[in-house]
Amino acid sequence: MRNENQNVGLALTFSALLRKQGQDDTAWETVNFKQGSTSLFLEEGSTYEVKLTLADEPFEFTFTNDLSLIEAAVQATLKNVTRIKDIKYTIDQSADLNTIDAEIVFYEGQSLID
Repeated sequence: MRNENQNVGLALTFSALLRKQGQDDTAWETVNFKQGSTSLFLEEGSTYEVKLTLADEPFEFTFTNDLSLIEAAVQATLKNVTRIKDIKYTIDQSADLNTIDAEIVFYEGQSLID
């Protein structure tokens, strides 16, 4: 995460709730991120919802591991979280591991990490 006019970002340690999009409220699972990273076992071609609290404010976003749905997931998050200017996704795929990186860029003065 970083502010739009900063070249330095933060990789925070935090806990979040995660569920596959469309599941009911009983499906939320706690996921722990260490320095902005975690390992998950995701269903191929799926979209997920994440919610957490940073700086005493709720923060929710959508992500996917389906390359064809990345832009839709980014647009859904940008529509629902007006303090975010952009999200840049990269997905690296190998035979036994896929890595999803997301850089979340906040508008100046809108970051939850100020």
